[in-house]
Amino acid sequence: DESLVVRSPEHAAVEAARDDVRLFAIFLDDYHVDKSPHITLPLRKALQHLVEQFGPNDLIAVMDPLTPLSHLEFTRSRSDLLRRMVTFEGRHRELFPVRSVLEEAQHAQRNIWEIRSGVTLSALGSLVTHLGGLREGRKSVLFVSQGPPLGRIGGPNYDRLRDVLQAANRGNVTVHVLDPRPLGKSPLGGVDSLFRLHRETGGRAIINTNDHGGMVGGIISDASAYYL
Repeated sequence: DESLVVRSPEHAAVEAARDDVRLFAIFLDDYHVDKSPHITLPLRKALQHLVEQFGPNDLIAVMDPLTPLSHLEFTRSRSDLLRRMVTFEGRHRELFPVRSVLEEAQHAQRNIWEIRSGVTLSALGSLVTHLGGLREGRKSVLFVSQGPPLGRIGGPNYDRLRDVLQAANRGNVTVHVLDPRPLGKSPLGGVDSLFRLHRETGGRAIINTNDHGGMVGGIISDASAYYL
């Protein structure tokens, strides 16, 4: 249906404001997802399964830690979304290849992993703030990550996480988390950042399971229940 095609950022904003349109964002935190095939392949399958369940009216944006808000695009194109999902690969603890000037600057810092956690949390904060401003109704984010470590208690990443949670709750944004590690490979209590993100925004936790694909459907059901 041509009328559903998103023609421009302005058109996306008009569509996003409609009450009958569900808004989703998928945040692919490649900084904190392992690259190994036993994680990558099932994760791609689960994300593909999620995309196949979106309805024709749904608006979806995809973001990663280095996506500036000015480049965030909402789409209804299932083929574009599937392409992003089936090519996604983590870069946890990998420094090369360098993806941007910003990453080059990271290499000069001693605490590069703490900086990358901060980049992820800041980007997630920008995303939920942006979604919160699009309209009052519910918005949903799927945060795909093994969890950005928060570092020392009281450090800057604790503040960044708090800012994300405040922006999400102020803007009626639910954050669901998907840790792609298989059953028994996630820390028993879950990573603190992931735990707080879903618990304090009312989202689902897809953690410590081998059935990521089976569980992503719950994110769509939750959004549907809200709209009904």
